[in-house]
Amino acid sequence: MHSDDYAYYLMGFSPSAHLGHYLGWSGGFVTDYISSILLSFNNTVYSTINILAFFLLIYFISLIPVKIFNNKNTFSVMSFLLIFILYWIANPNPG
Repeated sequence: MHSDDYAYYLMGFSPSAHLGHYLGWSGGFVTDYISSILLSFNNTVYSTINILAFFLLIYFISLIPVKIFNNKNTFSVMSFLLIFILYWIANPNPG
């Protein structure tokens, strides 16, 4: 855990804590609950869900140029690798 993860972990599933946080600070009610749920899992489950979400993000972004420039319904490994490398280079805070 780092940054504000500890605060979300301590909020748990309390609706009043999340509502107070939503009204006073974050403005993201659903994402706060998702953070609390994910942080309640052990580290292995959390890491697995995190890498799966990252993989799906890169996968769906890499399908965009394939659908625009190539009318086939095929997955392009080169497009996936290019998007992954660009994301890795351009993301200012991967942690």
